Amino acid sequence: MLTAIAAIVIFSLLITIHEFGHFITAKIFGVRVHEFSIGMGPAILKWGKGETKYSVRILPIGGYVKLEGEDEESDDEKALNNQPYWKKLIVLVAGSFMNLVLGLIVAIIFVAPNKEIAVPVISEFPPSSPLEQAGFEKGDVITEVEGYNIHTMKEVQFQMYLYDGQGTMNIEGKRDGRKISAELTPEYIDAESRYVIGFVGTVINNSPLRTVQYGYYETLFCGKSIFIGIKRIFTGSGMSEVSGPVGIVSVIGDAVGETKNDFWNGIYYLLYLLMNITISLGVMNLLPIPALDGGRVLITLIEIVSRRKIPAEKEGLIHFIGFGLLIALMIYATYGDILRLLKG
Repeated sequence: MLTAIAAIVIFSLLITIHEFGHFITAKIFGVRVHEFSIGMGPAILKWGKGETKYSVRILPIGGYVKLEGEDEESDDEKALNNQPYWKKLIVLVAGSFMNLVLGLIVAIIFVAPNKEIAVPVISEFPPSSPLEQAGFEKGDVITEVEGYNIHTMKEVQFQMYLYDGQGTMNIEGKRDGRKISAELTPEYIDAESRYVIGFVGTVINNSPLRTVQYGYYETLFCGKSIFIGIKRIFTGSGMSEVSGPVGIVSVIGDAVGETKNDFWNGIYYLLYLLMNITISLGVMNLLPIPALDGGRVLITLIEIVSRRKIPAEKEGLIHFIGFGLLIALMIYATYGDILRLLKG
């Protein structure tokens, strides 16, 4: 029951925030908003103000904003399809923007309780360190691993997770303001079943400014990891890692279960999940896939470049096909989630 309540609260919050982004920008630009709904299915609460109806619906699994001229041609001067392209683009991306802003806020809250923060500044080397053998010294700052910018120790660990044991890794850093780099082969630690480049980071005291800074780095890292995950899916190496609603609820259940052992640690875990899910939602919705906000943005950009309007019925067909593909992906992800649950 607690897992169900936590999942409902998290999903409802994220979707409401997303739809509110579309709603508030549409209102600011004078676009006619027919309805702003929280939830799906039959309405359990309805009220109206001006031209807009508001509703709370029985199924807490979604929500929507109904805009004039969003999915059809309209002669109404307040219709979305009759607005300047720059206004339309802002309305379309506003939902994802709100999810990313929420992710940043949660990330800052997530970092704030930490009295200390580990940064990728070398404080010492373990024996037979590949990094030391490659010429790095204590006090050097790790700035890039395999072309990815590094700000936190978590980002170093993530790049090591992605390493498949084949070939060398390119490491870049700074020493007294000078750029340094090296090619090295990570060492495999049998006891920990992982690869390492061999260094211990530096722990620094947290502060309000660093809380905001490293909250931003957490947000950036989460977004970057999503793009890396998408790349792995398209190359086939990450398909087994795809998770859907069942998998997400399962992990939320783990966090809720943790609250029984250590309440504040469980809350900390839930905040971390909230941050990751809202950033994922924001990033995924901006992908140029039909039926998503990013697909609508792509079509709008095509219209700007071609200076021709795409007929509403053709755009609707494109989004319908995209929606079908998304449903197929969700079924695949759900199937994988169920198999993982059955295997424990």
